[in-house]
Amino acid sequence: MKRKIAVILVLLLSLSVFATSCGAQKVDATELFTIEENGLDGNGSVEFELDLEYALKLVLAGSKKAKDLDPEEELRALMTKGSSDNPVVNYLNSISFDIQNNGSLSNGDTVQIILDDDPVLAKNAKMQIERKEFTYTIKNLQVAEIYDAFANVEPVFEGDNKAAFIYMDVLSYDMPFYYIYEFYDSEGNRLDDFDAKVSNGDQITAKVIYDEEAALNAGYVLKEEEKTYTVKNLKEYEELDAQTILDSIEFTYDGAAPQLRIDAHSTLDEKISENLLIDVEPYSGLNIGDTVEITVSSYSYFLKEEGYSLAEDEITREFTLTEDMVPQYISSLENLDDEVKDLIETEIEYSLEKAEESYKNGNKMINEESHQVKNIEAKGLEKVYFIYPKDSVIQEVYDINQIGFLYKYEIEVEDGKKLETYFYTYVFNLILDPELGLLTSEAKIGDSEYFETKEYILENYIDNNKEHYTITELDKFR
Repeated sequence: MKRKIAVILVLLLSLSVFATSCGAQKVDATELFTIEENGLDGNGSVEFELDLEYALKLVLAGSKKAKDLDPEEELRALMTKGSSDNPVVNYLNSISFDIQNNGSLSNGDTVQIILDDDPVLAKNAKMQIERKEFTYTIKNLQVAEIYDAFANVEPVFEGDNKAAFIYMDVLSYDMPFYYIYEFYDSEGNRLDDFDAKVSNGDQITAKVIYDEEAALNAGYVLKEEEKTYTVKNLKEYEELDAQTILDSIEFTYDGAAPQLRIDAHSTLDEKISENLLIDVEPYSGLNIGDTVEITVSSYSYFLKEEGYSLAEDEITREFTLTEDMVPQYISSLENLDDEVKDLIETEIEYSLEKAEESYKNGNKMINEESHQVKNIEAKGLEKVYFIYPKDSVIQEVYDINQIGFLYKYEIEVEDGKKLETYFYTYVFNLILDPELGLLTSEAKIGDSEYFETKEYILENYIDNNKEHYTITELDKFR
């Protein structure tokens, strides 16, 4: 609210504004300026500005044209600095003032006004301000009306714990100025009105957001700008904390490191576990030492239908794969214990027995020729080969490992001739589980099918793997 008070006392028509032989013309500062009171009682201030009509009389005093001039239009042009050589204009433009104790004023308060002018310009204009200090008493500020923005409203809390919809139910829409409400938690963080992370019993603060100047112009000051409320009426569910969820996670593995695939599920009650989303990234091509991240979220609507909710919208944890956690393909013969070696030898012996049995009768292929077999005699293990993929192709090859056994035989054929020959049998894709040991159900076995020359077996079963595999040759298995 602004009210302009013209402090022009009485302009005596007999006052001469020209310098006379008696000296400089006296100028009354209270007539030269207009005082403007702004704001409301208790929050007021004052402003000064030149009284155009009085100033114009000073500038054009005695001029024959004065009566034909419009004060507003002409003086605004004349009082523009640099627009005139008129000494009175220059002098008036030089006057400045300082208002002391200005601001937060109430009716009855006083302000001290101190004027300052340029003595040289005053002399040129033949003018002199009579008083350069005077007091002004505030008396016309409008008394503000106290407005309570919380008198006709109440907060409404809808939805669930940690997922609340908050708004103010306005019981009366008689708002003398525009304002809205914002909500903050106990730590001062702005809450999302449509998804507030609060629970029953929490303290929140509602703040009035408004334009203070607009309120003052309307004649109001707020009784209070914020108010604290207690959250209530939200639906509550049994809350599942992060540790409970993580402790319930079990992993299932497909394959083994370094080509391990991981899946995960929760062992909690089905009405909970069926409404959980468990994601593992990365989930494939994993090796010992790799870090994976597990993320658990939920179908929140359906989980709440069962009476539960997650303490966190999303639970994320990282963990590193270690040898005692996951199955892995055998990558070296050095760490195989006797039990595992016993199992492998059992498979190899079974393969050899089948081959020998199949060659006891009839015509058979020996060293790529057909012969009538009379007798077959094993001469023992010739070599052991361990085959494992090179790092560059370890994620691309199909068969991960192989332990091959090259056995030497002597076979007597139809004319009594004894042929030196070899049989190659091998186990591959051998997986060691940290709890179950060798997974015999996952292992596979193969052989050369026929008794062949040593050169043939080396070319077709050993040398042809050298591009993608590292081959370790041993004289014995144990």
